[in-house]
Amino acid sequence: MLVGIVVVIAIGAAGVALWMFASARQREDREDVLLRLRAMGSGVDETQVRRIKTSDIRNPLLRELTHQFWRAGLQPDPRRIRIALLVGVAACVLVAVVAGVLVAGSLAVIAMLVLYIFLSRRAAARRSAVLDQLPEFLDQILRALSAGNSLEEALAEAAREARSPVRDLFLTVSRQVRLGAPVEEALARQAEIHEINDLHVLAMAASVNRQYGGSLRRILKSLIHAIRSRDSAGRELRALTAETRLSAGALVAITVGLTVYVYLQNPDYYSEMWGQFGTRLMLLGSVLLQGIGIAVIYSMVRSSQDPR
Repeated sequence: MLVGIVVVIAIGAAGVALWMFASARQREDREDVLLRLRAMGSGVDETQVRRIKTSDIRNPLLRELTHQFWRAGLQPDPRRIRIALLVGVAACVLVAVVAGVLVAGSLAVIAMLVLYIFLSRRAAARRSAVLDQLPEFLDQILRALSAGNSLEEALAEAAREARSPVRDLFLTVSRQVRLGAPVEEALARQAEIHEINDLHVLAMAASVNRQYGGSLRRILKSLIHAIRSRDSAGRELRALTAETRLSAGALVAITVGLTVYVYLQNPDYYSEMWGQFGTRLMLLGSVLLQGIGIAVIYSMVRSSQDPR
C-alpha cells in the first residue's frame, strides 16, 4: 500500500514538473508576442504586459521559491508554482490520512530536500557559467559603446550574440528595458535574483552614468580586470583547499557507507529499532542530525572553494 502511494506521488511530481516546464515555455512565447504587438502599436494594456514580467509576489515563501527556479534557469509563472505547492500539500494530507503523519512528514522532507539539492546544484552551475562568460560579454558591451551605441543598445546587441546562460539572463534585462524599465533597475533585479555582485556594480555604474555622466567604458574595463583577477585567485584557492575538501567528502561518505553496510549485513538491527516508538525517534533524529552535518560541511566547503 505504501509503495503504491509513493509511486503515485512520484508520478504526480513528474507530471507537475513537466507542466511547469511547459508553462515556462508558454510564458516566454507570450511575452515575445506581447512585445511584438506593442512594437506594432497594438492596443495592448502596458500595465498587463508589465505585470506578466514583474509578477509582484507578496508571499515571501513563494517569492523565494520562484527566485530559486529563476536562478536555476527555469522560468515558471509564479501562479503555476503556487498551484504546484497546493497540490503537494494536498498529497501530503492524503498520505497522512492513509499512512500516518510520520510517513507523510518524512516524504515531504525528502521531496523538499531533493528539490532543493536539484535547484541549488543547477543554480550554482549556471551562476558559475555566467561568471565565466561575463568578462567576454562585458568586452562585447565595451566594443558596442565604443562604436557609439547607448548602454541599452549595447546590452541588447551583446545579448543577441552571447552564449547561454549569460544570453538568457541579459535577454531578460533587454526585454524589461523595452517594456519601459530603467536599465539600472533591470540589472539590479537580475543581480538580486541570481546573487551576482558584479551585476550590482554594473547597475550602480549605469545609474551613476545616467544621473551624473562620466566614463562608463572606464568602469567596465576596471570591472573586467577585477573579475579576471578574482577568477585567478579562486583557482589558486581551490588548489590550496583540495585536501580539506577531500577530507570533508570522506567524512560524509564514511558515515553514510557504514550505515548502509550495517543495514545490508543485518537488516533486523534497524527493523527492531524501527518497531519501537522511542528508538524510531532516535533513528529519525540521527538522520536529521546527519543531514544537518552534511549541509554544514557542504556550506563550509563551498565557501572555501567559491570566493565569488
